[in-house]
Amino acid sequence: MTILEILTLAIENRTPICFEYDSKNRVPGVRWGNPHAIFLHPTTNNLMVDIYQTSGVSESREKIPGWRPFKLEFLENIILLEEAEKFVQAVGYKPNSVQYSRVIAKL
Repeated sequence: MTILEILTLAIENRTPICFEYDSKNRVPGVRWGNPHAIFLHPTTNNLMVDIYQTSGVSESREKIPGWRPFKLEFLENIILLEEAEKFVQAVGYKPNSVQYSRVIAKL
């Protein structure tokens, strides 16, 4: 399965994931979270996923858990955590946000 297919399945089934993010100048390591939306960014056209990160490494100054946008092109080693509890919609999720005007999958 492709990364897009795995993330779409995770969103459809509300399955948490773990993954690595391999982007220049980003902290390497495993992250855990709940993907809520896959979309084309309205100004950059980057394929993005909004994930409510629940654990793992982060270079953000904001605390975990919290919202993080990720470019799909840098996601690696995604694992569906099918034994974990299904996740609920995270606080702060805005399904009608303008940034989702070109959505591919969302809760």
